[in-house]
Amino acid sequence: MFVTSSKEEAQELSMLLDSPNLRANQIQYIPISQGNNGSRALWTTDKNNEEYWEAIINFLDELDKTSAKRKINGINTAFYLNVIATS
Repeated sequence: MFVTSSKEEAQELSMLLDSPNLRANQIQYIPISQGNNGSRALWTTDKNNEEYWEAIINFLDELDKTSAKRKINGINTAFYLNVIATS
């Protein structure tokens, strides 16, 4: 699961996600800049959208590597991507 927010919301979001059930296979991206919340963080009009896109692309690349390993081991390669943005 990939989770992100604005920098201001990051600590509160971390507390919401602080569960042993959620920690496995979970990535929380905290922006370097103040960031934005919701899908606006990805809009081209957001001056810091590149850092969010880079984090998402890195996350997807890691999923792709994991998926390839699972395929080699004969395990089901299906996965679900949840992009959660607080608003």
